[in-house]
Amino acid sequence: MTRLAHQTLSILSSTIIIVVALLLVTTNNVRFVNGAKRGAGRRTGRVSEKKKEQQVGLRQLQTVYKKNKDKKSKKKDKDDPLLKAIIDGLDEDYADIGGWVSAKYNDDDELVINYNIYNGPEECDKCALAIFKGKDCDDLDSKFYDTDDDPFTLSAGSKYVTNSDGRAAGFFETDNGYDHKDIECKFVVLYGEDDSDDDYKKKSGKKKKSGKIGCGPLVPEGKLTSYCD
Repeated sequence: MTRLAHQTLSILSSTIIIVVALLLVTTNNVRFVNGAKRGAGRRTGRVSEKKKEQQVGLRQLQTVYKKNKDKKSKKKDKDDPLLKAIIDGLDEDYADIGGWVSAKYNDDDELVINYNIYNGPEECDKCALAIFKGKDCDDLDSKFYDTDDDPFTLSAGSKYVTNSDGRAAGFFETDNGYDHKDIECKFVVLYGEDDSDDDYKKKSGKKKKSGKIGCGPLVPEGKLTSYCD
């Protein structure tokens, strides 16, 4: 074999080796790329699933927040003024009774009643307090509530307690089923002992001065009673 033939064969062998090597590299690269794509697809799928779960959780939290917000704002608003009733006498035996009763709703939708009374019945721990609807204190209708049970009874804790001078100061909480705007211009009514709660009368057997002895319309604090006219 001539020298030229040897050189040609050597070059051809080298070329074949290079081609085979290139084919192997190309095949491996293709496998790597495909594997990377599949891995990226799986990772993308996992990320998408996780993102969906996070979005669902966020929507649920937003729903719960909105419900709680609506619930909290059902009866109370930060701009609601304190409602206050100036008490005047309804009974000749308590013509000089006076003082005030205020009403507001707290964050739990409870109606908070504060009172400061003077010249009332002496040492009375069973004197009821109620909110009424009506035209005025001389033309009252019925108790104002929208609950299954009457919240303005002694057994429900709706009362004012006086000392030996007929003075009373305190508060209690109840739920009448309404909100701030509903009770505006309604009437606070003070009872003498043992009048408004038949259950208590039956249990105690007591009979003292009873009846509606004081009244006043609930108006925004600082407003005159004529506000409701």
